[in-house]
Amino acid sequence: MVDAIPPRSEVLGCPVRGRGTTLRSACATCAGHPTSRQECFGPRTPLFLEGAAASHVVAVVSGCLREVRTTPDGRAQAVRLVKAGELAGTEALVGRPYDSTLESLTRVRVCVVPAPEVLAHLDRYPEAWRALHRDACGALQAVRETVLRIGLQSAEDRIFALFEELGSDVPRGRWFQLPLNRIEIGELLSLAHATVSRTIGRLVERGLIQVRGRKIRLLDRRD
Repeated sequence: MVDAIPPRSEVLGCPVRGRGTTLRSACATCAGHPTSRQECFGPRTPLFLEGAAASHVVAVVSGCLREVRTTPDGRAQAVRLVKAGELAGTEALVGRPYDSTLESLTRVRVCVVPAPEVLAHLDRYPEAWRALHRDACGALQAVRETVLRIGLQSAEDRIFALFEELGSDVPRGRWFQLPLNRIEIGELLSLAHATVSRTIGRLVERGLIQVRGRKIRLLDRRD
């Protein structure tokens, strides 16, 4: 008879646990500050590198990161943003090398859990596989949406959709901080820096957004 996942703690305090995802037994009672294997990193810090032996799964407690892959011609292409509550490095669970570089965009707080510990937890609590599978499907969907956004949408549509994604947890009309500068927005959406700047200017002129440096607020929805 397999064990059931222990009940939630009364105060979760952890967006990963709040999504129903557990990577180790300590997750069941953790309120966002476990006694071990939680680390903080400043902006622009790589947490793992593309092609390196994958040994740990990273769970994001706060902050924003991005996954970057190397294109055949040697360019760095951002493929996914990784936000609070999400996972990265799950390829470690199937013995594959990391297929991208994970880099912090803001100050981040993450739990770094060795793959064997995650696998032992999943063996003990098989229903935890469902949450992990959901997260993996969500990551794949995010990459697909980025590809579709680049291939099918105008520059204006791409940038506004990205702003909506980044501000999804912020009430409409409230200011929030962008974790990406304009060069990084261009890298993520395959747009030139000048195109990003012109397009943001058009969105401002149309009354869809307001911008103050790296702060932004969304004022309306596109038709």
